[in-house]
Amino acid sequence: MLGKVMDGQTGALSRYGYSFDAIQEQILKYGTEAQRAAVLSDVVSSAVGGMNAELAKTDDGSRRLFNI
Repeated sequence: MLGKVMDGQTGALSRYGYSFDAIQEQILKYGTEAQRAAVLSDVVSSAVGGMNAELAKTDDGSRRLFNI
């Protein structure tokens, strides 16, 4: 999916529930590789960012964090 988005196929993101605004879509379609990577990182981070930190707060997550 991420490879398709890097090629400008933004529909791959929206099919999986990721959302982005019109400016981000234009960058994903027509921006440089660095610009597309930065926007893609922002979009994915806003959707799932902080998930590892939240999982680490659970009992099971804290045991895995410390390999207990």
